[in-house]
Order: sequence, then C-alpha cells, then structure tokens
Amino acid sequence: NDAFLHINSFVYVKKSIILSALVVVPSIALGQSEISNQCNQLSQCVDVVSKLTKKQYFSSSNIRKNDIHFSTSFQLNAKNADTILGHLLSDAGLARIPVGDNTFQIINARDVRYNPVPVVTSNKSSGPNIPKLSMDYFQMQYKATYPMAMDRVTRNIRPFLSRYGRIIHNDVGGFVVVQDQARNIQRVYKILKDSDVKPSKELLKKWKDQRRHHRQKELVHSKKK
Repeated sequence: NDAFLHINSFVYVKKSIILSALVVVPSIALGQSEISNQCNQLSQCVDVVSKLTKKQYFSSSNIRKNDIHFSTSFQLNAKNADTILGHLLSDAGLARIPVGDNTFQIINARDVRYNPVPVVTSNKSSGPNIPKLSMDYFQMQYKATYPMAMDRVTRNIRPFLSRYGRIIHNDVGGFVVVQDQARNIQRVYKILKDSDVKPSKELLKKWKDQRRHHRQKELVHSKKK
C-alpha cells in the first residue's frame, strides 16, 4: 500500500509539472476589433488604459464627446497605453496630474499652472529624467553655469513652448524654471544647454549699453507723466 501511494504521488506531481509547463500567460493587448468596441471615445479609452496600466483616473471635465480613431494594424497594450492616453488627452485640450500613488486627475490643460506637477532638476551636464515621448506636464529647474545670459535666452525660448507652457528666469538663484509637456521640455533643455556659454566681452558690453539705454527711456517716460 505504501508503495502504491508513492507511485500515485509521483504520477500526480509529474502531471502537475507537465500541466504547468503548458500554461501560457497571454500578454494583455487590444487589437483593432477590441479597440473599436472598447476605445472609440476618450472616456472609454481612459477606462481601458486604466485596466491595462493599473492606474486610476477621475475627472470633472467633459471627456465623453471626443471620438477616437486608430489604424487597422494598431495594438494597444500595457507598454504603450500610458503614452497613447497622454497624447489623446493633449489633443483634447486636457492634461492629467498625479494626486497619489497611481492615481491621476484629468483637468483642462489651461488650468495646469494652478496645480502641482512633478519637479525635475537639470544642468548643463545632466538632462531632466523624464519620459521623452510623454505629453504629461513637468516642471524642470535648470541650474545655469552662466546665469548672466539666461534672461535673454528665456525670452527667445518662449515662442517654442507649448500653448500652456511657462518659462521664467530666476536671476537671484541663477536658474531657469520651465513648466511644459515632457516632450517639449526635452527640446527646451537642449536650447538651454547649448546657450549656456560664457558671453564674450563684446556681448557683455552690448547688453550693458542696451540696459543703460532702456533705463534712460524709462526715466524720460516717467518725467512726462
């Protein structure tokens, strides 16, 4: 009887091993047919991406009116879902901001400046640690090596910001603050880095003369009042 029990136990274990080896865990992905049924509106896509990425979303903004279209060969999966949703929200004039662990609020992008966003630091030798293709908003603090040039650089960069992007130069601390979408911050960082060079004596003199001329104009204007 003992021998029979041992034999049966061995057979059971062997079968278990064989069955385990045959079990394949499918990768979570949606093909075109599933996307068409489950993700043809932005509100539905938020639900689908939430399931794929295990992130939670809430919003008081209207996200139901936006229709979504994907190419026939497109596959939405856990790897690309987060990036895709960021782009869809941006196209709809919306943005998401983190409010807790894996929890995000969807807001109108024009209101992003009134809400805290993740902060990253950078300098001439170290770029910002942010997703390169993300449309999420971040705040980058760039510590300048030659801060005397940054005031003019920031003014020249403003046309390259996104619609709701912001940039300021803190001449006291010697750094530049940029708040924009991650993809655009990467571009702004390159401009800041390439422009962060020691100004020539001729250029410093030119700036000094321009400041003096500007002060004289302000003085004349104040006297006329």
